[in-house]
Amino acid sequence: MKACPTNALQPAGLEAGLEGVWTPNLTPQTGYCDYNCVLCGQVCPTEAIQPLPLEEKRLAKMGTAVVNTDTCIRCFICIIECPNKSLVQGTIQGLRGKYPLVDATKCTGCGLCEFVCPVVGESAIRVVAPPKSA
Repeated sequence: MKACPTNALQPAGLEAGLEGVWTPNLTPQTGYCDYNCVLCGQVCPTEAIQPLPLEEKRLAKMGTAVVNTDTCIRCFICIIECPNKSLVQGTIQGLRGKYPLVDATKCTGCGLCEFVCPVVGESAIRVVAPPKSA
């Protein structure tokens, strides 16, 4: 967690159970996974965060961004900042105007969109974790 230059890795706390209190957790409210950084994988003593080469890390899926159309102010800062261009402007059936749309096949869940969202309180775009494998 100390190696993260953007402060994105935070302790999971009790959500990971007592044995997982210090498990690193990506927390986009405090930072994002830098597109050009692999430090966490290089220093993780258990390889829970795998030591991936930069190009492979850029494709690693940490989650997927989801837009809350009820709170989105359509400033499109998330689209501008997205490092892998997984966000575009588009229309949503039943809603007026354009909104950020997430291409889930490109989104890695880095959290930059959530971090830069100017909506006060809970961001209008949030990263959700991938489903847990059995």
